[in-house]
Amino acid sequence: MCVSCGCGRFEDSHGDERNITVGSLRRAADASNLTIDQVLGATAAACNQMLAAGVPDHQSSGLAVEERLHPD
Repeated sequence: MCVSCGCGRFEDSHGDERNITVGSLRRAADASNLTIDQVLGATAAACNQMLAAGVPDHQSSGLAVEERLHPD
């Protein structure tokens, strides 16, 4: 779904690839040589940690998407 908004459409990016989809999670799994289940578990754990402790303010936020959209 667009995991970002929770609409329930697992592969719908709503025309903006910055939204998280199952495809995004699969690409993350492939990049890390993990299974989708492992990525889902790690993502859920990280989200729970951020809900409890706050979302870190990273200067590099969004750079991976920006680099893919606008390669050198």
